[in-house]
Formats: sequence, C-alpha cells, structure tokens
Amino acid sequence: MTWLTDSNVPVALAIDTHEFHGRASRWFARERGSFATCAVTQGALLRLHMTLAQDRSAEAAWASLAGFAAHARHEYLAGKFWLYRAEADPYHGGQAGDGCLAGGAGAAQGWAAGDV
Repeated sequence: MTWLTDSNVPVALAIDTHEFHGRASRWFARERGSFATCAVTQGALLRLHMTLAQDRSAEAAWASLAGFAAHARHEYLAGKFWLYRAEADPYHGGQAGDGCLAGGAGAAQGWAAGDV
C-alpha cells in the first residue's frame, strides 16, 4: 500500500511545533506501507517549512525534504499525473489540490491521505 499524503501531513511531521505534529506522527508510526510525495507536496513542504518552522532558512527546509526523500518507505511520483488535469473537488471546498491528490494516488495505485 502506498499513501500519497496531502501537503499538510509532511509539514506536520517535519515541524514539531505544528498543531497536528502529534497526530501525524502517530498516524505515520502505525502505517506500514510506503508513502509518496510529488512535486506539489514537496514544493508545499519547502514553502511552509520556510514559513512555519522555528528555523525558517532554505537550508533547513531542504534538509527536511531530503530526510523524507531518503526514508526507506518513500516513493517519488514523477510524471504520474498532471495538476492541470485535476478537477476541483466540489465536496471538499472545491480545491484543485484534492483532485490532484486523488488523481495521483489513483495513478500510483495507492491511497490518498489528507486528514490523518
């Protein structure tokens, strides 16, 4: 099983002061399958790390991303789906990112994880 998380999950895992750090950490600890990131989720992690973390430097953000990428259970979804083909999800606030997440998970034959 591969989980493609939305951007909030790696952000909460990486930033120990994030309000959902504990919840995301517990979810990640109990899941045994692999997890995937894509350009969208990686870009969001970098941007939000430089906005929310105690160390907001680019170096710290890139180090955090490198930690995820080096994780034994990590997969990178390159070229599996396209953001411009994603449709807005009318049931969850109409966010195109939700459509991208679902499309990417389907393309990878995995599951999308948003609210863990």
